[in-house]
Amino acid sequence: MARPKGISSLATSVDTINMLLVAESGWGKTVFCGTADQRDDPANRKKALFLVADPEGTVSAKYQGSTADQLPVRDWDDLVQAYQWLRDEGYIEYSWIIIDSITEMQKIAMKKALEIAVKMNASRDPDVPAIQDYQKVQNQVLNMVKQFNDLPCHVIYTALPMRLEDDEGDVYYLPSLQGGGGQLAQQVMGYMSVAGYGAFKRAKKGDEEVTARRIYFQPTDMYRCKDRFDALGAFKDNVTVPQIEKLILNKEAAGSKPVAKKKAPARRRAANS
Repeated sequence: MARPKGISSLATSVDTINMLLVAESGWGKTVFCGTADQRDDPANRKKALFLVADPEGTVSAKYQGSTADQLPVRDWDDLVQAYQWLRDEGYIEYSWIIIDSITEMQKIAMKKALEIAVKMNASRDPDVPAIQDYQKVQNQVLNMVKQFNDLPCHVIYTALPMRLEDDEGDVYYLPSLQGGGGQLAQQVMGYMSVAGYGAFKRAKKGDEEVTARRIYFQPTDMYRCKDRFDALGAFKDNVTVPQIEKLILNKEAAGSKPVAKKKAPARRRAANS
C-alpha cells in the first residue's frame, strides 16, 4: 500500500490562532477584540472584521479607538454568506475575524430553525423549540466553528459565561451555549487553540485602588481555560490582541517557525446552510 500523501511534519505545519474569550457583559470583550485591528504599521497592516449580532455592541470598541470593520448578522443566512465570502476571497483582506458573540449566534440559529419548522408544519409554535430543533442548532454551531477555524486567518469568538456546578457542588464557568448541560460548550472549547476567561482584578496601588482586566489562560477551580501554544502564562492583565499574537509568534519562532496564514481552504458546501 502506498504511503498516504497527506503525511507532513508537525514542524512545518502552519497554524492560526482560534481564540474563545468568555466574560461577563461589561467586562470589555468587544474593546479587547477591537485591538486586533492594526492599520497604522505600513509594513505589517492587520485588519479586523467584526461579525456582530448587535451592531450597537461595537460602540465601546469604536470609542476606544478601534478602526475595525463590522458586518451585522441578523439572520443565520447572513453568517453563512459571510463565511462563504471570507472563504473564497475575504480572507485576503482580513487578518482577524471576530464572532461577537457565539452566544448570540446560537440564538440566531434557533430563530432560523423555528422559522423553517413553522413553514414545514403550520401547527408548530414559532416560539417553542422541539428536541430536533435543539439538535439541529447544536450541529450548526459546531459546524460553524469548524468552518471559521479552517479559514486562513485568525478568529476570536466572544461568549457570555454559563454558571455550572460539578458533582460536589463546586461552581465553575463555561461559555454560554445551550446543549447537553455544558457538553456543547466543552466541544466548542475543544476546537480552540486558546480559551480565556476575563475577570476584573482589583488591587491596591499605593493609596489608590486600581482595576485590571485580567484574562486567565490556564484552568483554575472556577475557570475552564487553555493555551495550546503554552505561550501566555497563567494570566495577563490589560492585554491586547497584538500582544497575545506577539507572545505566540515568539513562542513559535523559538521552537520552529512563526504563526502564519494558512492556504485558502478548498471551496466546499457550507454545512451551516
